[in-house]
Amino acid sequence: MADKIFTTIENGGFATNVQFDEANIPSVDEKAALAGTSGTPGAGNKFLTNSDPRVPTTDENAALQGPAGYTPSGTDRFITESYYQDKKDALDWQDSVTWRINYIKSTSGIPTGIPSSNERCWVQPDGNLWEESGGMWMAVTPLNPGDRVCHYIDGTDTTGNSGIYTKDNKIYTITSAGYEEAVPNAGFAALIESEGANGTRYTYNESTSTWVKFDSLSDHNSLSGVAGSSEGYHLSQAQYDGVNNATAVTSTNVVLTQSDRQRVPVRYSFSYRTGLGQSQTRIMQADDDILTYHLLPKAGSIIGITVASSHDCDGGQAEFKPTLDGSPVTATGVHEKLDTTDTNDEYSTVAPGTSGATFSAGQKLGCQGITDASWSTTEPSDQEDVSVDLLVVFD
Repeated sequence: MADKIFTTIENGGFATNVQFDEANIPSVDEKAALAGTSGTPGAGNKFLTNSDPRVPTTDENAALQGPAGYTPSGTDRFITESYYQDKKDALDWQDSVTWRINYIKSTSGIPTGIPSSNERCWVQPDGNLWEESGGMWMAVTPLNPGDRVCHYIDGTDTTGNSGIYTKDNKIYTITSAGYEEAVPNAGFAALIESEGANGTRYTYNESTSTWVKFDSLSDHNSLSGVAGSSEGYHLSQAQYDGVNNATAVTSTNVVLTQSDRQRVPVRYSFSYRTGLGQSQTRIMQADDDILTYHLLPKAGSIIGITVASSHDCDGGQAEFKPTLDGSPVTATGVHEKLDTTDTNDEYSTVAPGTSGATFSAGQKLGCQGITDASWSTTEPSDQEDVSVDLLVVFD
């Protein structure tokens, strides 16, 4: 039993016994706390007063509750999540938007006109959202209180009754009474929930009056202004097509690809150094008993021929053709002639694979020259030297 202290108090001649329980007598700190001074609660002192330094101030308590608009100070250092995000990104974050829309129809009924792919129309009086499907307007879902739409993409139907097709960039929040609208300004930011698996984040560019994508969750193609910093160049469409083997190399498309091997010709040369007389047919000319042909290492096609003579032709004709394994190749664009019209040189070319002059690996490429009875030259007579170049491409 706890120790007791008994005393007698004289009161009007009557004596009253007063009992004190030592276990319940406040300590010095407890009495200080009860008096509202600097008493500090501890493990054995659980009194808490409004003067205790650990009691939150009004602002601190507001921050703990998370209301909008709370601003921390030098002494009140609590911050809310929304305050942190606003300061971190310097953006005015809005509640996420459920859908982006292309039209707003202010009268009841199904939108008319032909929608483009993936367009959406919000019919305000009915509270319905319509979406393109198969080139027609098909209802997606009724809009419910709390849903939000943003008219940030222009529509393309300017002839039908699909509604307002010029974007106003506003965010509309559906309410039980209709809707509320928020007019964006610089720094507005919102997540469009229906775009992509994780939604797409946008911020409002006031100078261009457009919502633009940003952050790592956005598609790479949404980037703009990427230049050469840190290998950031983007290919042009023509260059990409070249890399993808879709187009030929041109002056504006300078990328050389695997398919362009067929556009890089290889030259094989033949020379009639002892001249060509009249009425001759000479195949794979032998100079000093050396047979002049070229062994082809891969399959491909002959795409052109050039002919040049040492003297002007003043009569008759000499015609030149490629040969494969000793047989002349007769194909449009790969034979040429010298005569009184083309006196010194001539050439012709065709696209790869279109001349009909194809060959296999291991075939022998040569040249045939044929002169008629009138063939003559200025000097030396009937002994005109001729060189022939054949152009080939390999598969």
